[in-house]
Amino acid sequence: MKRIIYILALAVLQSTFSFSQWYSQTQLPDDNYFHDVFFSGSNYNGTGWVVGDGGVIMKTTDMGDGWAMLNGNTEENLRSVWFLSDYIGFICGDNGTLLYTENRGYFWQPINLPGTNDYKDIFFVNSQTGWIAGANGTILKTNDAGVTWVNQSSGTNQNLESIFFLNENHGWAVGYGGDVLQTNNGGTSWSSQPTGLSEWLHSVHFTDDNNGWAASDDVLIHTTDGGNSWEVNSSHYDMQYSSVQFLNINEGWTILNTGSGTIIYHTTDGGENWESQVMEGLTLENLFINSNDWMYAAGYPNNVVIKPGPGDSWGNLEVGFLNEGLTDVDFVDSLNGWAVGTNATILNTNDGGETWYAQNGGWDYIISDVFFFDVDNGIAVVSDGRILKTGNGGKIWELLSFSPNIYIVSSCFIDNQTGWLVGYDGTIFRTTDGCENWFEDYYPASLQSVFFVDGQNGWITGVGYPDNVILHSEDGGVTWENQLEWFVVLYDIFFIDKNIGWAVGTNGNTNDNDIIISTTNGGVDWEVHETAFDNFGSVKFIDENTGWVCGRYGLIIRTDNGGISWNEQYTPVSSWLSAIDFIDQDNGWVVGSNDILHTDNGGLTGTQDHLDKGKIILSASPNPFQDHLTISFNLENKGNVKIEILNVNGQTIKSISNGFFQKGNHELDIDMGNLSKGMYYIRLNADGQIGTKKIIKL
Repeated sequence: MKRIIYILALAVLQSTFSFSQWYSQTQLPDDNYFHDVFFSGSNYNGTGWVVGDGGVIMKTTDMGDGWAMLNGNTEENLRSVWFLSDYIGFICGDNGTLLYTENRGYFWQPINLPGTNDYKDIFFVNSQTGWIAGANGTILKTNDAGVTWVNQSSGTNQNLESIFFLNENHGWAVGYGGDVLQTNNGGTSWSSQPTGLSEWLHSVHFTDDNNGWAASDDVLIHTTDGGNSWEVNSSHYDMQYSSVQFLNINEGWTILNTGSGTIIYHTTDGGENWESQVMEGLTLENLFINSNDWMYAAGYPNNVVIKPGPGDSWGNLEVGFLNEGLTDVDFVDSLNGWAVGTNATILNTNDGGETWYAQNGGWDYIISDVFFFDVDNGIAVVSDGRILKTGNGGKIWELLSFSPNIYIVSSCFIDNQTGWLVGYDGTIFRTTDGCENWFEDYYPASLQSVFFVDGQNGWITGVGYPDNVILHSEDGGVTWENQLEWFVVLYDIFFIDKNIGWAVGTNGNTNDNDIIISTTNGGVDWEVHETAFDNFGSVKFIDENTGWVCGRYGLIIRTDNGGISWNEQYTPVSSWLSAIDFIDQDNGWVVGSNDILHTDNGGLTGTQDHLDKGKIILSASPNPFQDHLTISFNLENKGNVKIEILNVNGQTIKSISNGFFQKGNHELDIDMGNLSKGMYYIRLNADGQIGTKKIIKL
């Protein structure tokens, strides 16, 4: 006999007012020194890369709104980046570093060339022909898209910093000593063009065979005869012109670093007149201009600037974590894990989440689930049922041919051979040979979640009519038994063995809280644990006692008694949390809307280094108060702000605000007439910055 047992008295909320040890892992390094920036494709493609010191490579697929770290497997300073297409690209850097990618920068492999000279600049004139310039007069050339590189004799031992070609034959290179090197035969031979300068030349650019520019430590020089003679156009001593580029003979830009900031100059009359824009507190190195619509420059500290279009000013881009909704996370040990989400995002970490590297992204589909069975072998499931598979830890992902073209809401793999997919339309897919072949089944319900503990025992939740269901299989999904019909909608289900499991869901009444059900006999009987929470997303247990549930508004709750009671754990976010994973009692990760959170003590409350990113000064007046209260606070940065009223036990009794605020001073008037007399606390959480204030109602 199947039974549902309600446990009401034991479903006690045990919130605590102290801080829990969940902290964000989505902060990118903020002290990068970027040396170069490159955008590929059309102006509106939105795909770009920056490179810098310490092997830093970052990529954006949305015009710079969000950025992902890429793993180049090097700590050398990277100086220049060039892409022949959205897929094929090169990066050069110090100590002979030359990296190559053919999968959009998600996997880089080194090109081993003789010597250890620093490579400073890379330039391609077409899809086959390119050059590298570097220290000790180094010039390398390729005629086969970088497959092979040959050394060209530059005729100098001076360090070269910039190289530019108009076509396959005519090019220039500049560097230390003030002279310009010029070739008319693709670099077979180079000749020196004196400029009258003795300092560094950092950048060279030509618009045609005659008209060109070069930027030096102190001056900007110009030629109208192909470099045979040069004239000083502008000069600022004790400053540095770091880059110059022109769209045509009349319109161009140059960067001047002053020591306290940067001035970007713009001319529309061939350098006769220059307009300037001052950008304080930053140093820029290289311009990237391929049209009059979108222009970029990169530099220090951690700066990428953008000019969106004609007539627009240059502005700073915040080099922040990519703007993708994350849907699932899976760790195989305390160091190696993967997270997936929208725009085909796949992220990987090999240091426990302190650094996340992108392995895929930029496509218009959602990866809903990810499963890894060791550090090499993994499967990612696309929401339309397509399968991505890797055998090398995600360096290369293979898109398999299976394409059911239905919306897959949940999936489960127990190893790289055996897995199940379920769809909203009631379709159930099963594979036992590594996704080569699939068996199809059907149940008349909108399926929500699937979970197997081994190759035989599994469960599916679904929304049916007139009742919602839990299906159970004891033969690997060949047959399914309707184990429970109920009015509750169950979003997620999890078992630790064939007997003990939990599911989370809602009864569909927006005025009621969500529920958690548990079983100790494989689903024959279920106990209902009513909670004081709602909008659950995912459930995970590591043993019969200890488990977590995550959900909306940054919610994470924990139980240590199998689900009888739950403790809320404060988090530094207020967004939707969609999936949670623990490898033991201490180490866990949760992902959601552009968030990755980690705990190394199970989320228990206490004091630790990562606790919050600072404090916010919060004031309240009058205090004591009677019916109305005004709270004031200042935000250093814009972001999401959650404000709550807590009782002396730390329980939330009133929500004041949970939304987006601009930076600056804010005041909120609060009606507190419905509160009893006594002492309370105001708690403000602004993206991890915490403010608290004790208040007393008379």
